[in-house]
Amino acid sequence: MVIVQPVQPQPPIIGPVMPVRPVRPSPESKRLRNLARQRLGNANAAIRTLDALIAQAGPRGRGSRDRRAWEQQTTWLRWARARVASQAKEWSTLAHSTKVFALKTLAARVAACDLRVVALQTATAAQTRKYRNQANALRVRHAAAATVIGNLRGTHVVVIPPVRPVRPPKPVKPVKPVKPVKPVKPVMPTIAQLRNLARQRLSKTNVAIGQIAKLAAQPMPKTLPARERATWQLQTASLKRTRLQLASQATEWNTIARSRTANAAVLNARINACAQRVLALQNAMQKQAQLYQMLSNILKKRHQSAMAIVRNLK
Repeated sequence: MVIVQPVQPQPPIIGPVMPVRPVRPSPESKRLRNLARQRLGNANAAIRTLDALIAQAGPRGRGSRDRRAWEQQTTWLRWARARVASQAKEWSTLAHSTKVFALKTLAARVAACDLRVVALQTATAAQTRKYRNQANALRVRHAAAATVIGNLRGTHVVVIPPVRPVRPPKPVKPVKPVKPVKPVKPVMPTIAQLRNLARQRLSKTNVAIGQIAKLAAQPMPKTLPARERATWQLQTASLKRTRLQLASQATEWNTIARSRTANAAVLNARINACAQRVLALQNAMQKQAQLYQMLSNILKKRHQSAMAIVRNLK
């Protein structure tokens, strides 16, 4: 009988742990952190001075105008104090943070703080011009605030390290412009073609005049209701006017067909004008068709016949 003894696991062999070298900030980073500490001290001093100025009581024995100016100045001092406190918080983050910032990031953040301080100093200068003609107490109070705000940056100026220039992209080859397509000039029909067209339109117009005249000469049906007899007479008058318009068109077509002019453009323009008048007549009759929809079939069929005659003029 074989007895198998369990194998005890041996502890793993662990070598010596190499210590991690701390990241050492560069001398420029140390200089920027020291500068942030100095700016933080200036900001805290300015906050204490502004708090004391805000807590000052207004001078007694002054008029309502001076009291109102004192309250406005107090409001502005609170606004300036909030801006300085915001800057102090940012400088405290840069000066005492355990995070190692990159040199460019640190310099950019300090420069951004300086720009905001410059904007605050500019606003303070504008307020200084405002209080030149005010009471002495207001001018003294504002001068004290302007002094501490002007000392926020000190004499140090932050310079952002230069950034490596980015290579310009390769120039793109210009695309050859597409040649414009020449517009096709409309072909002007000849004088003979225009005269033949006028003769065709003249024959169609004469036929339409005869058909419209027959419709207008129809006697009134006896079965027509009494309420629609007046409408029948109005329809007859409208047909007579249509016949006169067609007769005018026929005269124009006849003039064009027998014209001896040698200018094709003039004939073409006169033909187009006649076509436009025929189109206007067709549109007018189409509008009249809507009036006859609610009437009897006799009036409706009569108007539809007239519309079909005018429609065939093209």
